[in-house]
Amino acid sequence: MNRRIDELVLIRKQTLEALKALEGKHWQEASGELHYQNKEMPNWITIAEDADLRAAHQAFVGVFEPFFEKLGDVNVTVAYNTGPNSTGIQRAFFDRNEDTRHALSDPDFGKT
Repeated sequence: MNRRIDELVLIRKQTLEALKALEGKHWQEASGELHYQNKEMPNWITIAEDADLRAAHQAFVGVFEPFFEKLGDVNVTVAYNTGPNSTGIQRAFFDRNEDTRHALSDPDFGKT
């Protein structure tokens, strides 16, 4: 493997461990992958219908914030769903780093 892939695999491992550590606090379950060929690091978060989406997203961004610069052109995507494996109601979805990072600046984000 080249250094870039090694670096991204390490970031994926560290962030997934951190997301898993927050299970039961901000969300029910977290999973994720690295799609290097698509320059994407997708994440799926299972969240209760009545969960505080703002608090969950703030925790999510907190996990990735130290890595955004290192990720460069690899986009962190996240889908918040009320059921596992993208089932249930999708409460939010972000597919670009800028959208993921700045969603909390929208005062209406997370309001139902």
